[in-house]
Amino acid sequence: MIGLYRLSLRLLPREVREEDGRAIVATLEDQLDATEGVGRRARIVTLAFARLPGAAIGMAMDARTTGGTPTGGGDGMRGMIRTIRQAARALRKAPAFTWATVLLLALGIGAGTAAFSVVDHVLLRPLPYPAPDRLVYMTNGSHSGPTLRRLDSVESFDTWVAAHGGTSNLVRDGAEPLRMNWVEVTPSFFGTFGASPHLGRLLVESDENSRNVGVLTHAAWQRVWGADPAVVGSTIRIDGNPVEVIGVLEADFAVPSVLTGRAPDLLYPMDWTDPLLEQPGYQAHSVAARLAPGMTIEQADLELDRVAADVTAAHADHYADYEEPIDWPLVSLADQTVGPRVARGLGLLLGAVGLLLLVACSNVAHLFLARGLGRTREMSVRRALGASTRALVTQLLAESLVVAAAAAAAGVGLAWLALRGFGRWTDALPRGETVSLDLPVLGFAVLLSIATVVLFGLVPALRSTRRELHDALRTSARSATSSRTVQALRSGLVIGEVAFSLVLVVTAGLLMKSFLEVTSQDFGIEPENVVVVPLSIPEMDGADAYVRLMTDLTDAVRRVPGVEAATWSGELPFENTGGRSCCWATGVQLGDEGEPVRLAGHSVDEDFFRTLGTEIVAGGHFRRGESEPVAVIGERTAIRGWGSAEAAVGRTIGVRGAERRIVGVAEHTLHYGLDQPHDVTAYIPAWQGGFALPWGSIAVKTRGDADGVRPRLREAIWGVEPQLPIPTITPLESMIDSSTSTRRFGGVLASSFGVVALLLAAGGLYGTLLYTVGEQRRAIGIRIALGAGRGRIEAAVVGRALLLGVGGVVLGLGVSLYLSRFLEAFLFGITPRDGLSLTGAAVVLMAVIGVAAWLPARRAANTDPLDALRTE
Repeated sequence: MIGLYRLSLRLLPREVREEDGRAIVATLEDQLDATEGVGRRARIVTLAFARLPGAAIGMAMDARTTGGTPTGGGDGMRGMIRTIRQAARALRKAPAFTWATVLLLALGIGAGTAAFSVVDHVLLRPLPYPAPDRLVYMTNGSHSGPTLRRLDSVESFDTWVAAHGGTSNLVRDGAEPLRMNWVEVTPSFFGTFGASPHLGRLLVESDENSRNVGVLTHAAWQRVWGADPAVVGSTIRIDGNPVEVIGVLEADFAVPSVLTGRAPDLLYPMDWTDPLLEQPGYQAHSVAARLAPGMTIEQADLELDRVAADVTAAHADHYADYEEPIDWPLVSLADQTVGPRVARGLGLLLGAVGLLLLVACSNVAHLFLARGLGRTREMSVRRALGASTRALVTQLLAESLVVAAAAAAAGVGLAWLALRGFGRWTDALPRGETVSLDLPVLGFAVLLSIATVVLFGLVPALRSTRRELHDALRTSARSATSSRTVQALRSGLVIGEVAFSLVLVVTAGLLMKSFLEVTSQDFGIEPENVVVVPLSIPEMDGADAYVRLMTDLTDAVRRVPGVEAATWSGELPFENTGGRSCCWATGVQLGDEGEPVRLAGHSVDEDFFRTLGTEIVAGGHFRRGESEPVAVIGERTAIRGWGSAEAAVGRTIGVRGAERRIVGVAEHTLHYGLDQPHDVTAYIPAWQGGFALPWGSIAVKTRGDADGVRPRLREAIWGVEPQLPIPTITPLESMIDSSTSTRRFGGVLASSFGVVALLLAAGGLYGTLLYTVGEQRRAIGIRIALGAGRGRIEAAVVGRALLLGVGGVVLGLGVSLYLSRFLEAFLFGITPRDGLSLTGAAVVLMAVIGVAAWLPARRAANTDPLDALRTE
């Protein structure tokens, strides 16, 4: 039957047969599929009247398939399946369009889905605690015992919780010691956050003031004790002290990290008998609270102001030097958990993904617009063969939905790969360990793909169904040119693509340049072949015992073959980026008439500067056993106080309760991270520190690769103190890299978006120019026949592309200048309006546009005039 129909096409005009023969046969095949099962007679009628006017064919088909009632589609599920099958067949006949559209949409949807997954889990979802909207956090640092004892008077609080964490050593018979993270909490902690025991019980008020009972987290119970239920009721030894395990937390309970810091392994009850809790200067506890029903943050803030005034009045001597009154404004626990910087970063990520999706959608709109215009004759022939407008719209919608389904599936796959690839950084985000692809995210991907395809795909395609039948059949596809409206729409899409792409490229340039500014600084140390051994020091009998232990451990390490130098400190460079409150001193005067400043004081061993490669720029350094109170200060500290490094040597400075003679000036170091302030620094002998710390670190410089030395370092330390756990021996270089990982991730991610945006913009412009060249093939042939040179043709095509590019760049620069202010918090060493970044992005984008325009320009210049005119 199809063969006979092909033969009958010989009766049609040559131009119609050449241009639309395949479309007519395909339409007949669709019609025959639609009549499957209605009888042989209907199929013969379809063949006999295939060349009659469209209305007659449609009436005949509708009457036969519905018993005299016209219809526009299939019968329920069978009709839907046939429509989808026909849509898949139509897309199979245009593989370039189909693959390009699916890949472009998948790229945009994948990026959007991955970003939405992160934002949803980290920022949007409520905290996994009862009534999370009523949970608040006391800001402005940690809090002292005198403050905690007055919180019961705050009537706006239903309950309040205090927590303070640290590390200790778990000693086990026949096994290596382990480092345990602990946190002491008030018993109200568990009820406030809705915790339940997996085994045993949780802490209650009667457990307070005792460090001999504790509750294990589920993760620690599984990791250390292999989920052995017998551990409940047993006694473990923490720093040599017996602790009875009374319970294990349930597996799905998330300990609020904003209160505990590191993920804890063991929870102790609060010890109110600790003398430190009587001192207003011992500010170690984080505080959260649940607001009473009907109370607001503002009401609770007023009551906390009263508490602050009471604390200040009761300890007037301590707070006399405070420049401003103390206060602890409340914020929601959710906002404190995420933090403003992370929230701004996630907003920036969503904005970048949105721009990338807009660029991808602009490309998809190009493809669908070109395909819709190219199918004008096909749609007209289908109407001539009896297809109603409703049937055509249904078919186009089915094609769009097939593309959307394929793009959604591919986009979800790309999102899964992206989350797997960036898991290292997402896990570091607050609540980042919960990030995954789940049902809401999958629903988001499906809706996004459908909305994108329907908006950018179906609307341009519908234009092809509105063309007058007579004009469409009479007009040759290659001689037809787009209307000015369509040309303006396509030009606007190109300009929009270029503008959106420029914004992404500018963002990438700013973040990458900021990252380079951070990493190009002089660290003030030489981290090559230096490893850091962090230690949890058990409770010592005074500062002298602490110093003796750390000195003995360091001396043992120095004797290990392959060790060039070793030193110890309570806190080594880059070990705690962001700073530690215990290492700061306030009210230190620099210079003869200088104002008191806040100074970072580091207790270090005599070999600190030699081991870390820090140069002494003036004077010398202290020697072990030196009894005179001395200090080595940083170079910037010397310049700020006395004008130069040499002028500071021999002066005095008050640090750690003593007037110290400055014996040397060390080069400026970036102790707390590459992007942290380090203006005022002093180093004092560790044996003059005056107190014992529950931690300490040893830095070891090896003569070569440290891998072979690490086992011997452990043996040397255990030879002095067998109960010290050594969890990690970390290269100092990797610690420096970790301190910039967030900036590196932001720069790499933005650069990836920028590169993809450049490729999409180039592809969109290339497709537009290629289609325009094909559409104007006859006009180009005539120009060449009349003597226009190939260079002139190429220049015309490239010139149009560059003109569109300039329009997009101008628009993009304006948008970039406006939006770049949101990047200010993420930049270092540059401004959001950095001229080099803006200019470089514009130049790169224009170069890409020029390359993308060259290939269509060559194709236009190589047009054969005779062939172009003959096909018309």
